This record gives sequence, C-alpha cells and structure tokens, in this order.
Amino acid sequence: MGKYFIYDGQNQIGPFEKSELIEKQIKPETPIWYEGLSDWTTADKLPELVDLFVVKPPPFKGANTTIEEKKSPPRFNKENKQLSSTDVNKKTRNKLNSKTLIILLISCLVIGSIIFWFIYQNNIKEKELAEIQQVADQNAIDASKKADEIKEKDQEIQNKNDLILQQKQQEEQKTPQDIRNELLIKEQQSPINYLSIVDGRLEENKLLSRSPDFFHHSEYRIEGYYLKGSIKNIATIASFKDLVLSISFFTPSNTLMEEKKVTIYKIFKPHSLTPIYVPNDVAFNIKLDPPNGFDSWSIKLKDATVN
Repeated sequence: MGKYFIYDGQNQIGPFEKSELIEKQIKPETPIWYEGLSDWTTADKLPELVDLFVVKPPPFKGANTTIEEKKSPPRFNKENKQLSSTDVNKKTRNKLNSKTLIILLISCLVIGSIIFWFIYQNNIKEKELAEIQQVADQNAIDASKKADEIKEKDQEIQNKNDLILQQKQQEEQKTPQDIRNELLIKEQQSPINYLSIVDGRLEENKLLSRSPDFFHHSEYRIEGYYLKGSIKNIATIASFKDLVLSISFFTPSNTLMEEKKVTIYKIFKPHSLTPIYVPNDVAFNIKLDPPNGFDSWSIKLKDATVN
C-alpha cells in the first residue's frame, strides 16, 4: 500500500508507492508527505527518494499497484514555497530577530542621545540661570552696602554739623575766663607740642694748657663738651619746667653709640625764649662727655613738667 502524498500544484493526491512516484515524474522540488512527518517537505530531502532523480529506464507499465488507505496528510500550504515550513520559519525568525534587535539598539541609541541632549541643555540653562541669579544677588548686596555707606557718611556729616553747632552755641555762652581755663588745660596736656629747641649745639670745652710767648702760640686741651642753645615756649598761657633732653651719639655708619639724658631745671614761661647755657650762670652750665670716636649727634625734647 502506498504511503506518499504529493502536491501537484493544485491538489494533494495519493497515497502512492515509490514506483508510482516514478510514474508521476515527480521533481526534486515536488512537495511530499507521508505518515511520520510532522509537515510537508520536498522530495529531494527524503533519502529513500534520492535515487528517483537519477536517470533510469522508465518503469514497467504492466506492474500491478494497489493503493492502501493511509492517514490523510496535512493540508499543504502554498506559502511554504516547496521548502520545509519549519526550516523557513526558523530562518525567517532568525532574520527577523536579528533585524529587530539591530533596530531596537539603534532606536535606543537615538532616543538615549536625544534624552541626554535635552538633559544637558536643561543643565546648561539651569546653570546659566543660577549664575544670573547669583550676579543679581551680589549686585543687590553691593547696592545695599553702598546705600548703607552713604547713609553712614550722611549721618557722620550730620553729627559733625550738630557738634559744630553745639560748640558754637557753647562758645557763645562761655565767659573769657572759661575760654582761658580750657586753653590752659589743653596746653598743659601736651607740653612737648609747645616747646622746641633753638640753636642746639655742642661746643668743645677748651682749656689753656700753655700760654703764648715769643716763640709759641697758645695751646689748648679739650676736656668734654658744653651743650648750648635755647628753649622756646609758644604756649599762650601754660608754663613748664624741668625739661628733659635726650642727646644721642652715632658712629660714621649711623649706629647709635650712646644716649644721654639731661634735665634743665628752669621755668619756661609762655611766649619766651630761654637760653640753656649762660656763661655767667653756673646753674645752666651743662657739660657732656661724649663717647670717643663719635661722628654725629642729635638732640630731642623728651618731657617737661607743668609749672
């Protein structure tokens, strides 16, 4: 009994024996099926039918053939295109899967790039807005500081004007004795501001060591120095006394060698010029012994006492 079913292009026919397939002159691409196959395939894919496609003598026509009932084959699908539908589906699925994967990857890359670009642009805008806001805040702070400074200056000017006006009003109310007392207190607070040295100098103390004669001139020896000069008091009312002087001696390289302090025990009246050294008055004969080898010297007022 035959077992092969074939598709002739319009209908599925059979079953046929192998010998009957030869009579049908099937081709390698003829769709074929038999019980045991899950789906239709082509004749050239069945090993037992390969020899049908080798050139052979035509089959003996007198042979008796019988057709046995077999299980009906599945309906042939033209879309198989004479190929195994399983193989075609696998290949098609593989191709579709590959293309789909590539398309998905490209789509994800494009979408990701677009999203990244939007995020990047948004970050830039946020940064620019933050910088603009920061500048605006700083400008507001600077403007506030300047306004405060102007306000403080205006307040200072106002306070000074008020003080000047108050002083004028007080002066208008003061008596001459009040003004004199205020001036006296002011002068007594800073004696050095009103006292100054006039013509301060050091002179050698020359002593006669040999009298002149017919053959020799006078000879002198130096024993120390004398401080000479005057003290000027420009104060209007205040008198000062016990003036302290500082005399400094320096080397040729301007290095301090020694500092001496002397006190002039004398009263210095206002608007006066008092000599430090008077030849006929022993009380103001100030003798100094500078260090040997000094090159220069200086004198300063250090302090004075209110009389």
